[in-house]
Amino acid sequence: MKVLLLHSFQDYLILAYSFMAAIAAFGYGPQIYTLIKSTGHSISTPITTWLLWTAEACVSFTYAIVVLRDPVTMLVFGVDFLAAFTIVGLTIYNRYYRFGAPPQITKAIKVKSAPLCTSSRESIRLRIQSQTSS
Repeated sequence: MKVLLLHSFQDYLILAYSFMAAIAAFGYGPQIYTLIKSTGHSISTPITTWLLWTAEACVSFTYAIVVLRDPVTMLVFGVDFLAAFTIVGLTIYNRYYRFGAPPQITKAIKVKSAPLCTSSRESIRLRIQSQTSS
């Protein structure tokens, strides 16, 4: 039986960093699965936020390819970019193609604002008064 023997701290760090690609894949997995199984427009998934993360991942991946030329770093940043890009693509697909255009909200909701009070006792009195007068 062979035992993996690493000779330096750098070797351990490279091994740990290599596992980050797998951890990233597992981290993005539930979000991708939810978008694939979605039955609605995926309104709760913010496209602008995921576009920012995708752009950041794209720059990191490109930097790893062009400047660092390190296969492990390219793998980690590549998985990150691919997963973020997949989430953006699935969100846009669900929101605009799979289920049609999302419904527009045209009705404004009226909210009763509480009057300014000097004490909590006054606030309670005003709340009771407004409920009995309605």
